[in-house]
Amino acid sequence: MKNIKLYLIVLLNGVFSFIGYGQEDTLFHFDASKNSISIGYDLKQLRRLNSSEGIGPFYIKYERGLSKNVGLAGVTYFRGSSSFSENDQIAFPNGEYLRYDTKVFGFAVIPKVNWHFDLSHISNKKVKRLDLYAGLGIGYGFESKKTDYLMGYQPPSGTINSYEDKTESYHYVATELSVGARFFPLEHFGGYVEIGFGMSRTQIGLIYKW
Repeated sequence: MKNIKLYLIVLLNGVFSFIGYGQEDTLFHFDASKNSISIGYDLKQLRRLNSSEGIGPFYIKYERGLSKNVGLAGVTYFRGSSSFSENDQIAFPNGEYLRYDTKVFGFAVIPKVNWHFDLSHISNKKVKRLDLYAGLGIGYGFESKKTDYLMGYQPPSGTINSYEDKTESYHYVATELSVGARFFPLEHFGGYVEIGFGMSRTQIGLIYKW
């Protein structure tokens, strides 16, 4: 029994050493000249990936450290969806019906400044692998919505009376105010979660830094 416990202790120690817990804590501190790139997704939309509501918001981010606490980031966001009203078509008393197909595409590009909190004074090694930050950004956003309307008769005739396209698009000021946490189980790889006001209330993702 003692040998089994000793074996487990040695095994766990080897695992934690492999994922980096034996490395110096300074490797995980945010600092000037450090870079990171991350990909993220809206947490609320994960359950809708297979629905007609489409994909997104999806994020690609890059950040460069300017000082021990300040980082300059660029955030790119996009989403897309397509829906068809075959199951909820609008029917009229004379037998005519109206169906529509809607496609939406949007993106935003947001420069952002992040303030990273200094946790170097905390002795706990797991806490030292945390990167806590708050950020504010403002940029450019674009949204386009195209709707195809189809007017016809119920089968068997299937006669089409009219067909019309309607496209709407607009430009807007995109903003992002958020707080987040990154955790690095490995020297260069980690995950993040971010909450706030902007394109998404909550997002999660993966991050690589060097």
